[in-house]
Amino acid sequence: MEPRVICEKYHVLECLHQTETNTVYLTEHESLKTKRIIKQMKKQENFQILEIEILKKFSHSNIPKIIDVAEDSEYIFLIREYAEGKNLEEWLSEKEAFDEKELLNIAEQLADVLHYLHKGFEYPIIYRDLKPENIILDEQGRLYLIDFGIARCAVPQRQKDTLFLGTKAYAAPEQFGVFRSDEKSDIYAYGMTLYYLISRHKLTSPPYKRLDPEKWQGNYSRELIEIVYACGDPHREKRPDSFSEIREQLKKLREEEKKAGEIPPNAVVYLGLRRGAGTSYVTYAHAIRLVGQGHKTALLDWSESRQISKLIYVLPGVEVKKHSFELAGLEIFPGARAGSLPIDWKEYDQILVDYGLLTAEKRKALLPYKSQLRFVCSAAPWDIVDLDEMMFNERLIDGRFILNLAEPSFLEEMQREYPETEFELFPYRKSWQECEPAPTEKDGKKNAVRALQDKIRRIVGGGAEEKAPGG
Repeated sequence: MEPRVICEKYHVLECLHQTETNTVYLTEHESLKTKRIIKQMKKQENFQILEIEILKKFSHSNIPKIIDVAEDSEYIFLIREYAEGKNLEEWLSEKEAFDEKELLNIAEQLADVLHYLHKGFEYPIIYRDLKPENIILDEQGRLYLIDFGIARCAVPQRQKDTLFLGTKAYAAPEQFGVFRSDEKSDIYAYGMTLYYLISRHKLTSPPYKRLDPEKWQGNYSRELIEIVYACGDPHREKRPDSFSEIREQLKKLREEEKKAGEIPPNAVVYLGLRRGAGTSYVTYAHAIRLVGQGHKTALLDWSESRQISKLIYVLPGVEVKKHSFELAGLEIFPGARAGSLPIDWKEYDQILVDYGLLTAEKRKALLPYKSQLRFVCSAAPWDIVDLDEMMFNERLIDGRFILNLAEPSFLEEMQREYPETEFELFPYRKSWQECEPAPTEKDGKKNAVRALQDKIRRIVGGGAEEKAPGG
């Protein structure tokens, strides 16, 4: 029977987890009205003594503090701070994916707390059970590591683990009897935890190996993917040597991201006022036209849908490079993290950015670049209502509106109504003719651009001419 009160002052609110030997409760102190987590452990179990001794030593912002330890004739009660939030498995069940910024935040905090465990004591403390369920993340992005039930000190004299412990999808091979678990075992679990956050794939499900890292190129930077895969390598010798090394790699990645965050003066940023406005279609069409006019042009795909990045999989004549691919003379950078610039922009005459859907966060970040913005809007009647409301209420934008699928009469009407705002017509049926490249000495490039036109309507534009292109 579940207790109503523990230690005469903690009212049980909820049973969070239960095994044969341990039960974890969410409780509230009867007088202080503060929430506490209480782990109830049977006395005959040996692990709880080690867990308590380890936890008493901790002083780290990412590890909930031990408030008290109590016992009765049958149980030991470990009482700790309540880390408000959801574990990473719960977060994933409620959202499509962690974006690069969120994943980097998780990776940095985890690396910091595991570095503390490995280097902050006489002997390294090996966590041994790192997995999404043991990592709490609150709404502000702060992380907490919980459940030290199988953690142990890495005493040098011990050559092999006495018990095979850990969660199979995340535990390093050496935790199952090959070698003793050590710092590199936690590094493996760290890598596999991040891999799961990227892929939602556990090695306990087919295929029983990690998927090709190129699969995630469209969502995360190459550098971050390399760190994740190196940490989760099944071969111990291929993993980083320590979390000190991993922290330095993440720090460098963060610095590069900040450094690359500025949009260069020759870039044009395209944003859709709603999903399906045709942002990717318009961006790509304008880029192809610039290439045809003889400009050295780069296109950065920062959109949520990564529509343009998909061209690498379906069109012939793609030249794959280290950070990009080239198609008919246009260099496309797929999967670049939003807000970064993974190229030497000074090499290009023109840079176009497909930035996907306009959001409040993007609007704030792009305030310094108003004159470089292009807002793609469909001329469908229901979109015109949103456009009018936006123009009337916000009076926000120095950028230019691109009216996709609009008639010339609509352009004239908007210019009369909002004379201080720039508008541009993008008629669907004429756009590919406009993108036709000017004569060039490189006939191969010219022919390649022409060959793309029929295919691009189907792939980027969403199919038949009668339909609005996807964005």
